[in-house]
Amino acid sequence: MIQCPECGQENQIGAIFCRSCGEKLELDELTPDSFQQGGDDSKAKTAIATVRNLSILILTVALIGTISAVFMKPEITMPNVLTEEENKVALKRFKKFRKGKTGKEYAFNIAEIQMLSDLILKLTEKNKQKQREKYIASGETPPLITDGLYTKFLPPDKLKFILKLQLLEKATLYSTITGRVTGTEAGLSFAVTEVNLGELPIPIPQLQELIIKNFVALIKDNENFKKEVQLKIKDIIVGSDQVILKK
Repeated sequence: MIQCPECGQENQIGAIFCRSCGEKLELDELTPDSFQQGGDDSKAKTAIATVRNLSILILTVALIGTISAVFMKPEITMPNVLTEEENKVALKRFKKFRKGKTGKEYAFNIAEIQMLSDLILKLTEKNKQKQREKYIASGETPPLITDGLYTKFLPPDKLKFILKLQLLEKATLYSTITGRVTGTEAGLSFAVTEVNLGELPIPIPQLQELIIKNFVALIKDNENFKKEVQLKIKDIIVGSDQVILKK
């Protein structure tokens, strides 16, 4: 066997060109010393090539894993759909919360919170259908469309909000913010402790701000939430299956 001095590939005796790199094998110029030198060079080149290929593989896997994580759906426990009677009871209790005396406490379970948030933030199926019709009529559809907001209780004082977004009407993204909620004299306060895009944690503050802006825009554009909820809550207790709001 003849070792190619360029890449180190073993070739059959009599070969004119290396079967690996195509380098011409000048047999009359190959001495025992050059064979040895070529072998050392080839080992170094092989090692470098191995490291390079391994690095590319690791980066590719990491990139695919990152993209997959971004588009993964986080765990969402969908609450039971309230009956018409349960809706009426929850709305009546919420009306008392809005107009009742200060100092009183009002409890709402996860299904009631889901119903109320959809109603206040205009995320009911009826509202979303109207919005879609407006986009179609105008011929201008924004790249990101809010398609749902889900809440998860994390006792004793945290809430997780999962925002469902339609990207270019072709893909679904989920952004999540988790934070500590407290009631103050000025109203409800929310301190963000974690931000995720899909299942991917976002540690970079600048990227966190971009994600948080989607949540802020949803609330900022809705004066009902600020007036009817945020400013009225003076204290909040988060349980495993309900929240207690105190005026």
